[in-house]
Amino acid sequence: MDNIIAAELEKLQMRDDFQSRVKTNSQLLAESKSVLKPKSTLQKIGYTFGELQQLDIPKRVEIIRGLARGENGLLNAVTNVGKSTLIRNVAISLILGKPFPPLITSETRFRVAIIDSEDTISFLRSDIAKMIRNLPSEEKELIRQNLLLICDVSFGDEDLKLNKPDHFNRILSSLNLFKPDIIFIDTISASFALRNENDNSEVKEFVMKPLKRLARYTNAALLASYHIGKAKLEEGTVRESAHRGRGASAFSDLSRVVFNLDKDKENNSVILSCGKIKGEKFADTILNYDKETRSFSIQVERKIQTNYEILLEAFADGKTFKRSELDQILDIPKSTLTRSLRDAVENGDLSKSKGIYSRNAQMHTPYSVEHLSISDNSPVHNNLQAVTKTIKIACEHNSNQEIQENEVEYF
Repeated sequence: MDNIIAAELEKLQMRDDFQSRVKTNSQLLAESKSVLKPKSTLQKIGYTFGELQQLDIPKRVEIIRGLARGENGLLNAVTNVGKSTLIRNVAISLILGKPFPPLITSETRFRVAIIDSEDTISFLRSDIAKMIRNLPSEEKELIRQNLLLICDVSFGDEDLKLNKPDHFNRILSSLNLFKPDIIFIDTISASFALRNENDNSEVKEFVMKPLKRLARYTNAALLASYHIGKAKLEEGTVRESAHRGRGASAFSDLSRVVFNLDKDKENNSVILSCGKIKGEKFADTILNYDKETRSFSIQVERKIQTNYEILLEAFADGKTFKRSELDQILDIPKSTLTRSLRDAVENGDLSKSKGIYSRNAQMHTPYSVEHLSISDNSPVHNNLQAVTKTIKIACEHNSNQEIQENEVEYF
């Protein structure tokens, strides 16, 4: 009898536990529904592509190569190579509507602002006056009216730091009163307060985000200059061109364009190159410097060989080398040569046998029926002929049709 009563009590306890759990789960479900229930005050985020096509969005117009309104870019430069001079030369050309290849190709006139945190206002004034002294009076007047210089600025006891909210807002107000089409910042190191320029999270939060906001809130293109790391610290090697600047990779990763300015070892010139751009890169360009007019002029476009290309060129005409021989004939640091040799073997450009490197034969022509070892009478060959004939007919049919898409843009 006691056993029967105990069993019934256990069943009742189990039922009560189940009902308690069901109640708890029901409560949780009700709470979750109240959280997930849409509220009329919520704002819709995003567009269908159909909605996006109906929006009246201003057409993207590049002010300098690869950079349009609301976008930010980077100019990396070796110390004392002329980055400030180049920025001022480009600014003057933009105001006057004069091409400055390869950075400026149009003749549209723009309003320009320069935030210079390195020079004094007196030097900046005399430097620009020297650059424009031979211009006609009407062009000088254009520059007087359309060039805003923010230089040698401090707020109380603090020098300008664009990642301080109060400083940022005051500069933003001045820029919006002037309404520039493009803003130059010279340099990031002098214009921002940074504890560790190698910290990606710090650079992203305290440099790149303010730069993006400044470009967006002013509706202007923005190009900021930065220093290239010292060659000795990089063992004299050339890193990926998009990441030539010292410090964190976020500087380049979060910039729409990256330009590099280096000294030309062969003569008294500088080399302007394109490390990153959405679209076609321009060739490395040698710029001559005129000390009297404080201006750069284009000399010639030149392709600078990488260490990898120099290595492969040594194997022309079927030459072979031991590693020790390459060390003697190539002016490439040993660590870089080791890395390039390894990459060349992995890529299939070089082969190594018994310690001797040689150049692999490369197939430079498209695959043909002969390459595939297909006989003229095989079914596969006949099918290829039929497909080729069909493609040819289709091409002839469409040759006179116009392409409906009017423009193609890089995103």
